[in-house]
Amino acid sequence: MARLPEEEIKRRFAENLELYRGSITDQEALELWPDLSEGERTRRRKLKETQKARYETVVDDEVGTRMLGGPQKPQDTVKKAVMEAVADLANGDRQKEVIDGLFSGLDKDAGPSVRGKAAERIIKITHEQIEVERRDREELRQLGEEELVDRLVGLLLGSGTGDKLIAALLKADQKAIPAVATDIDDTRAA
Repeated sequence: MARLPEEEIKRRFAENLELYRGSITDQEALELWPDLSEGERTRRRKLKETQKARYETVVDDEVGTRMLGGPQKPQDTVKKAVMEAVADLANGDRQKEVIDGLFSGLDKDAGPSVRGKAAERIIKITHEQIEVERRDREELRQLGEEELVDRLVGLLLGSGTGDKLIAALLKADQKAIPAVATDIDDTRAA
């Protein structure tokens, strides 16, 4: 992280300040602070413009750090990449590794603060999962009969066990149809 020289930061801040001067009109200031005096509204308007300029002034070109915080683009990108990688692991064959990683913080060799954070994380994930399951159950309760059957068929076909189930039902159905027809024919004959 290479912070820019102070002269360059001041120059950039002055440019941004000039850019944002007058960005808040007197009418907007009146809407924002209707109960304040004209002098106080002017002071707050200038302060807000100064804050906007500071927020937009980059003090480190490599990382994108701003004077008053602001977006930290590379860090956000790293977090997103890590979250996507964990999601890919959870969806793939490496679920055991993800679970082991989650519970590794509870190892007896870990310090108390690490174990506490790991327990908090597990509890949070558990509560989130319970909430997701509750919402799913509520959604299923609100479905009509046809929609519920469609959802069930979709789940069965998507899981791969549906093919075996349908084949077994078709076999059973082929055996049941002649027997039913025979029973009906027997009752008509009687």
